[in-house]
Amino acid sequence: MVSPSELWAAFPPKQQAKVEGGEAAFRNDLLAFQAEWIRHAAVWHAVRPLWQKLQKAGFADVASKKPPNIPNDEELLETFRGWSALLGNADKLLENVQGLESKMKNLDADELCRNWLHAKHFYAEAIHPLLDKMLGQKPAKERRLSIFRSRQVPPDLDVVWQRMGLNT
Repeated sequence: MVSPSELWAAFPPKQQAKVEGGEAAFRNDLLAFQAEWIRHAAVWHAVRPLWQKLQKAGFADVASKKPPNIPNDEELLETFRGWSALLGNADKLLENVQGLESKMKNLDADELCRNWLHAKHFYAEAIHPLLDKMLGQKPAKERRLSIFRSRQVPPDLDVVWQRMGLNT
């Protein structure tokens, strides 16, 4: 969870009071990272499907082989040609990245953060250091657990909780 409004709501009033300027200042500081993370998100969303295609096409099988089992040049070239066909046109890929970037720049901050930014990296590299600066030092895992404990389980996880017998 990296949505600015959800994060703000997760902090107890005592923590919120530590932020000079309140929620508006918090949002501004958090969104200062937005431009570089939008670029990261656009590349991530454009390239990830290609990476998945490469994996399905056997990239891991070829790349992880030990020296005696590496294919000969003819077999390797054929594999590379197949991968090249999967990846498609580099110019189109760049256009896709630019289109995603443009789309993300026009999104509401909460939607951008909730649906597009790669939260695993964004939280660790941008959000947690910002929270340390604003609220005081705290281990990342401890802070993340505190945030999760203060929030309700999203409705889309109800099915999972029910199957685990945790939701009645």
